[in-house]
Amino acid sequence: MLRKIFVGCLAFFIPPLAFLYLSRGWLALIYLLVLIVTAVGDYYAQRYFGLGGLGLVLAIVATVHALRIAQSETNVVKHKFYNYWWGALTIPLAVALLSFAARSFLYEPFSIPSESMSPTLMPGDYILVKKSGYGNYGTWGVSLFRSDNPNNKPKSGEIVALYPPGETRIYIERIIGIPGDEVRLDGANLTINGEIVSKEVEAGLFSESIGEQHYTVKYLGPPFRYRNYEVLVPPGHYFVMGDN
Repeated sequence: MLRKIFVGCLAFFIPPLAFLYLSRGWLALIYLLVLIVTAVGDYYAQRYFGLGGLGLVLAIVATVHALRIAQSETNVVKHKFYNYWWGALTIPLAVALLSFAARSFLYEPFSIPSESMSPTLMPGDYILVKKSGYGNYGTWGVSLFRSDNPNNKPKSGEIVALYPPGETRIYIERIIGIPGDEVRLDGANLTINGEIVSKEVEAGLFSESIGEQHYTVKYLGPPFRYRNYEVLVPPGHYFVMGDN
C-alpha cells in the first residue's frame, strides 16, 4: 500500500521518475519527452491565451498509468538503486543541487516582467545572466557570498541584472555610464563624454552605439525634447537606463 502511494505521488509530480522507479525505461523516456512538450505548450498557451492545464492533465494520466502498472505487479524485483524509494528520490535531489550550483555560480535564467527594456527585450522573454566572475553568487533568494573585488567588470552598453540600492527585486537594465563618464540626456540626444551616441531611425525609435554594443531604444510619453538630465558617474558606481 505504501509503495502504491509513493508511486502515485511520484507520478503526479515527476512522471518520468515514477516509471523509472517501476523499471519501465521506455515509458520513463516517453513521459520525459511529453513533459517537455506540455511545459512548452503551457508556457505559450498561458502567454498568448491566458490558459494552461496541460501539465495537470499529464500528471493525472501518468498517475493512473503508474498505479495500474504497480497494481498489476505481483512480485517486485529490485536490481537498480532507483528501484528503491530512497534511490528514486536521490535523482531529483541531485538534479536540484546541480541546478542550484549552476544558477548560483554559472548562469541564471530570468524572465522579463515589463517593457522597460523593449524593443530589445519584451515582457515574457527569457534571458540567461552570466554569474561567474562578477562577485554576486546565489539564487532562489539565497545569497551565498559576495565579493567586493570581482574578477569581471561590467562594460559600457552591456545589459545587466542588478539590485538597485534599497531594493530586493532584480532589475534588468543597460549600462550607459561607467565610473568617470559624463552622461547627458538632452531631449532625444544621449551624449557620453561629449559624444552623441543616439541617432533617430524612425519616429520614436533611435539607434545607439556604446562600446561594442549596438541597439535600438524607444522614447514614449511626453515629447522627449523636454527631457534633460546630466550626471558625472562617481567612482564605484554605474549609470543604467532601460531601452524603453
